[in-house]
Amino acid sequence: MIAVENVFAKYPGTSVNIIKDVSFEVGEGEIFGFLGPSGAGKSTLQKILTGVLPNYQGSVKVLGSEVNKHLSDFYEEIGVDFEFPNFYNKFTAMENLNYFSSLYKKQSLDPIPLLERMGLLSDANKKVGGYSKGMKMRLGFIRCLLHNPKLLFLDEPTSGLDPANARILKDIVLEQKQQGKTIILTTHNMHDAEELCDRVAFIVDGAIKH
Repeated sequence: MIAVENVFAKYPGTSVNIIKDVSFEVGEGEIFGFLGPSGAGKSTLQKILTGVLPNYQGSVKVLGSEVNKHLSDFYEEIGVDFEFPNFYNKFTAMENLNYFSSLYKKQSLDPIPLLERMGLLSDANKKVGGYSKGMKMRLGFIRCLLHNPKLLFLDEPTSGLDPANARILKDIVLEQKQQGKTIILTTHNMHDAEELCDRVAFIVDGAIKH
């Protein structure tokens, strides 16, 4: 599903490599974790894998294609849950989800069971501008699942969640794996990594530490 070879990357306008000679592979149906402290390069790696940072050196193949040469249908098959999800604050949760679903060619999942399970059904018709960080995190997680992608990128998915909601989210992640999904989990939480991941790459100062 993912093959990364000798990748270096820097942010535009800077001269220092943030990602330094990173190589790894992720198989289909695997939960692969990036574990490390804040600022280590975990989220930057995820941005490269999802096509947000295309100016890298080396090779990054996701779903069989080089990421910086991907076609538009690439995004039909990946779901991304950002640590700080963006929504239209003047839209309700349901309006946000319906709008997001409309961007994809394929039929979306029914959001109602996911909203109910994540404890947001009673707030589904409230404007997202009034949501707490934890509510937005849960809504962002639902949003990344709606188009039923093959590959999920989860960036600190339990951040800002109380233990009960974190448990529900982790159960859904494991169910996604059972359905054959491949999942990249970025976290600094050792417990989440130990519980969810088949394998983990330790990221320190932009490199994988062996």
